[in-house]
Amino acid sequence: MIHFAKRRPMQKKVRTLFFLVNFAVAACAQKYEKFPAGQAIRGDVLTFDSSVINDPSDIPKFRYGPQTFAEMNNVENLSGPRFRMLLGGDLRIQESIGTVITNSEFTGYTIPRLEYRTVDGVVKPLNSKSLAMLSAGYQFDALINKVQDLTGKQPSEFFQGYDQFSIIFHPSIEITDSGEQTRKYENSNAAYVAGAKQFALFSLGNSERVPMSFNPQVLAHEFGHAIFERSFFANKYERCTPGQEYEDRLFKGRLETEFIVRGINEGFADFVSFVWTGSTNILQSSVGDSLATRERDFSKFALDYETYSTKESLACQGRFYCIGTLWAKTLFEVFNSRGLDAKSIQSRQTFLREVVSLKETVGNLLRENQGERLPDLDASVRNCLSRDTLRPFNDGDLLAAFFESLIESAEPALRQSYCSAIIKYFGTSGFPVSARGGCP
Repeated sequence: MIHFAKRRPMQKKVRTLFFLVNFAVAACAQKYEKFPAGQAIRGDVLTFDSSVINDPSDIPKFRYGPQTFAEMNNVENLSGPRFRMLLGGDLRIQESIGTVITNSEFTGYTIPRLEYRTVDGVVKPLNSKSLAMLSAGYQFDALINKVQDLTGKQPSEFFQGYDQFSIIFHPSIEITDSGEQTRKYENSNAAYVAGAKQFALFSLGNSERVPMSFNPQVLAHEFGHAIFERSFFANKYERCTPGQEYEDRLFKGRLETEFIVRGINEGFADFVSFVWTGSTNILQSSVGDSLATRERDFSKFALDYETYSTKESLACQGRFYCIGTLWAKTLFEVFNSRGLDAKSIQSRQTFLREVVSLKETVGNLLRENQGERLPDLDASVRNCLSRDTLRPFNDGDLLAAFFESLIESAEPALRQSYCSAIIKYFGTSGFPVSARGGCP
């Protein structure tokens, strides 16, 4: 299931922020009017300022003001060539893994109509809902516009096989659990719908300081899942059939079902958020300080695979999020070992393009020759069941196959940095000596 943040009273400064923004937009607006056609759209949105980040564990400063949209060409309907926003509707979730929805149906949406007025060429949202939609649209607009810088792929190549992402804003959610459906209207989170090229932005929760539905750190994380799907899964997220017993080493949906791959996916998405904002502290800006948010701060939280394999006292409770933190820590260690500047977005993007290329090659290698590199199926994977806790023996074998393929795929001059970092955080249980043949 998707795990939602606990409810807490809003912080005073958050209430103040939204009061000031709502006052500002209401004071300058009395009626709806169209933005002039043919002009680059510039609108007041909530976004981030990474210039205040002196340490990667810092969180960005958030600011409200005009920004120029690079992709969006229809401000009324919040759409452009590469994305469209859809309002409301019913999102029926049969299966989700972390913030990746793996099986769902979406129906009943409407096309949004932004309520705004134009002042001196700037779109001014008239209410908090319009502000949230416009701010979320701006974040995806900016991410999509930089897809080549982030992935090394031309937009035409990245979007091959589909035209655009759909951004589902504040859907009603039906979650199926043990055969029972429950409807939830005010769940606080954001998610990526695997295979459907959709981002789901849930409604505002009382605990949120900066709403997850338009927090740049959170949305960059979700966009990271889309990049992972494009690279590691070769732009084709597959599903197996639960309850059917599979015998082939590689069957449709095997890699998508593996516990370790889901953890690697989460860690990669966290690293993409760091690349975008300069902060490794992904969640604190939205939900405050807690053990769970500290565990996700991969530049600071002390963790290794042996500790994780033998203790379940962590907030992730043996789930795949700690694998994600370990993988994000590994990538961050490699980044630092190269002497790269964490404050430079160009340095971060250059490194990410290297990682994306490696992920693509590793995914292809693991699928090659009917998955001959993959370990034998464990009982849960054989039956297409998404296991939620670590099994050190089975998962260690898959980690070994993943790491061995990654080292083989890396440029010879770069292998030592990956080997050293993987050994540091995954040890011999996650990266056994037998899999280190490609290490210098």
